[in-house]
Amino acid sequence: MGAVSYEVPSPSDAEELLTFFSALKDEHPYLHIYPDDALQSVGDLGHYIRRMNAAEGSHILLAKDDQRIVGCVTVEALTLEGFQGAGELGISVLKGYRDRGIGSRLMREMLAWATGNTHTTEIILHVDGENHRAVHIYTGLGFQVEDCGEGEYYRRDSPAGTLCMRLSV
Repeated sequence: MGAVSYEVPSPSDAEELLTFFSALKDEHPYLHIYPDDALQSVGDLGHYIRRMNAAEGSHILLAKDDQRIVGCVTVEALTLEGFQGAGELGISVLKGYRDRGIGSRLMREMLAWATGNTHTTEIILHVDGENHRAVHIYTGLGFQVEDCGEGEYYRRDSPAGTLCMRLSV
């Protein structure tokens, strides 16, 4: 492993990002990629990157080892009623790169972006209640556990269910 760099992607990163997402779906027990999460094609993913880079309340950041994407964090501005100013966070790091501080660095970089962004007042994330390691990390960064409510959108088959976590920025 070389020196890991952290950068905002360009559409030219779409093919490597698609490779990253494809690897994650096979190795990450807690990852849930929704059908609309740009996993369809390089072209769709290039469009997703352009949209994320253009949206005032959304942001995407990659961790790269040489040119290989090994981690990704996103905040997408929520457009649901009652969530103005909120962004939903998603983060993943390839299995072989965990426990090296990459995820923590991605989170710190993203939270610094959110703090400086006038369109984002809070970050929301959803995590499997059995993913104790992630819950511990998020809590250490200041996220608070909240009630998910009765909605079906984030329901999972996990016995612990989904935890909703929120951080004001």
